[in-house]
Parts: sequence; C-alpha cells; structure tokens
Amino acid sequence: MNNSQPIHIDPLLGEVSELLHRMELCQEDTPATRMAGEALRKLKQYEAKISNARVTQ
Repeated sequence: MNNSQPIHIDPLLGEVSELLHRMELCQEDTPATRMAGEALRKLKQYEAKISNARVTQ
C-alpha cells in the first residue's frame, strides 16, 4: 500500500496508538485492558476531529 498520507496526525500519536493496541489485545480482562481500549477510541476520535478541522480550513 503506497499512501503518502500518514496514518496518524503525529508520529508520537502513532506510537501511543501501537502501545494501546498491544495492551488492548491482551487476553486478560483487566481494568488496564479496558482503559486501553477506551483510550484508543478517544485517540481515534481526536485524530478524526483534527483531520476534519484541517479539511474545513
């Protein structure tokens, strides 16, 4: 896949997203894995909000 557009708006957010994905994929049902999933959803919402704001400018 040759896409010139980065997946994340900032490389650091990409690293955070990767860590959250790894935590979420753990087979244990713990508060930490549930919070990682919630944080990942919020990160995606934030990135969508920023991307939409850039498009409308």
